[in-house]
Amino acid sequence: MSLPYASGVQFRPVHTPDSLPRARNPSKSLAPSFSTASSSRGAQMDPFDHFILPGLDKEHPQSDLDGLSSDSDTHPFRSRLLDYEDAEYDRYRGNLYRDESSKLALLLEKIKEDPRGKRKLLGCMRTQLVEFACDTVADKMKVRRSSSLLSGLQVITPTFIEEWQLDEEVDTTPFLTQILKTAAQTEHGKLHNKIKKPEKICQVITRQLLYQSSNRCLAFQAEFGLFLWATGSARQTIDALFRCGLSICYDCVLNLVESLATHCMRRAVLMSNLPHSFNYDNLNISTSIFVEQRGAAGPAKVQSGTFGILYKLRNAHPEHMLIAPIMKRFQGIKRDRVQPRYQAIFRSPLRIP
Repeated sequence: MSLPYASGVQFRPVHTPDSLPRARNPSKSLAPSFSTASSSRGAQMDPFDHFILPGLDKEHPQSDLDGLSSDSDTHPFRSRLLDYEDAEYDRYRGNLYRDESSKLALLLEKIKEDPRGKRKLLGCMRTQLVEFACDTVADKMKVRRSSSLLSGLQVITPTFIEEWQLDEEVDTTPFLTQILKTAAQTEHGKLHNKIKKPEKICQVITRQLLYQSSNRCLAFQAEFGLFLWATGSARQTIDALFRCGLSICYDCVLNLVESLATHCMRRAVLMSNLPHSFNYDNLNISTSIFVEQRGAAGPAKVQSGTFGILYKLRNAHPEHMLIAPIMKRFQGIKRDRVQPRYQAIFRSPLRIP
């Protein structure tokens, strides 16, 4: 009695090694042939070619794969060939899973061409796809986290603020970014939106996730916290955004402001020894608490003051700033402009009415 064949699959007689138990009728076995002899096509047949080569199922088109037996004596292919613990068939699995092999990918593409096969394949792979996505994101975030760590607020200097930007030259988490973009807009919006783009939002969300996984990835949060403080945001607002992972806490913002002031003073001391310009600016700071305690006609609670600013002069040379040549030229210009006018007055005849 012959065993049924699977539609789309043709099996050849197996040449079982001496160490394997032999089937009762090897000539009718459904296991693929592992013989090294050349096939009718003139080349060695790979055992997995049965799954991906078309036109090999003409004899039994109505058979069902579920009808195949899983008996290890008659089907070493199903019981041992794909078993990663069976070292005897490891070279066949290596041939299937090697990087340059396209057999497995072609097999999956053939299944996806049929809507029923695609639906069945996605249903079987859904759990594995979720696990694959999680592993991929975890690996990429680990790399990005290692490149985004800061030792503390003290490394955030004026130079760091000037050079830092939200956009990155290379996106080290493209898989996560693509998932966020897909969740951030619909297909209709992707085709028709001209102004609303999800790129910035996805970058901010990624920064939030980095800060959530490690509070040392705080470059964006420190920058945004300084922006909130400089624009007069209330302490409660900054702390609420800190809970959302968008900013550092209010106390850390104040510590960062003090650290930046120290760095600015050091830069001013160094700049004072170089060609510079000294100017003044006014400062008004509101000291009102969260609930206003003044009437409509009362003055606002502010502190006013004046502070000095040092500006570095570009392309300046110390010899160009000597006071003696400047005063000499100034006096010469003034004399040249004043003397001719007075000489004209003295030379004119005195007219007496």
